[in-house]
Amino acid sequence: TFSVERDYPHLINGALDVLSPTGFIVFSNNCKTFHFDQKRVQPCKVRQTSEFIPPDFDGVFSHHCFIVEKRA
Repeated sequence: TFSVERDYPHLINGALDVLSPTGFIVFSNNCKTFHFDQKRVQPCKVRQTSEFIPPDFDGVFSHHCFIVEKRA
């Protein structure tokens, strides 16, 4: 079974492996207890954002959204 809290490092690392140097990953979930632990993924730039949360969902439920980029 899939668990976002357990399995996200494998997903992010796999995506970073094939990501173009100028590309980025939008990683989003609604797990209430989620914490992005950068030590569990390969070196990258991570920033939390709310720009991809539709206005009608803002504040309705727990939502975490991150932009992940390769380090320059």
